[in-house]
Amino acid sequence: PSEALFQGEGRIALYNNIFVATGSAVRVQTHNGSVRDVRIFNNTVVAQGDGIAVSGGVAGSTQLVRGNAVFAGGGVRVTSTGGSATQNVVDTHANAANWLVQPDAAVGSLDAYPRSDVLRQDALDNAALTSLPDAAVDFNGATRDPRDRGAYTGFGSNPGWRLAIDNKP
Repeated sequence: PSEALFQGEGRIALYNNIFVATGSAVRVQTHNGSVRDVRIFNNTVVAQGDGIAVSGGVAGSTQLVRGNAVFAGGGVRVTSTGGSATQNVVDTHANAANWLVQPDAAVGSLDAYPRSDVLRQDALDNAALTSLPDAAVDFNGATRDPRDRGAYTGFGSNPGWRLAIDNKP
């Protein structure tokens, strides 16, 4: 319970994921090496602890956190000199149900799909990220609308895979 769901250092591209945690969700920090170029984008985070925390970037590197939908006690914190957190939607864990269909339900009923168009914002310029595999699609594999924040594109009823403790088909 004291560890984040995802912990990393080095060069990282973390995108199109859904993180649901009773503790912290994503933490990038120095451990055995160093934090270098980091791209964290288009994720949906529901956590009682930190949502996304990035620290310790080495000189000459950049850490970019953008286009995420984060509903967490700790929100988004980027403290690296080369870091930035822009164009994310951030609110508290307690308010997640205002944005997502069923963010606090048990696995099997849990649904982190956007409730309405509230996660649709100004379009993101993701041209620098298009070389990453599947960066242009969402969690369900649908072509991403650059206005949507979080792991999904669209809103209302999830047309894709229901979250489960299982391999995604």
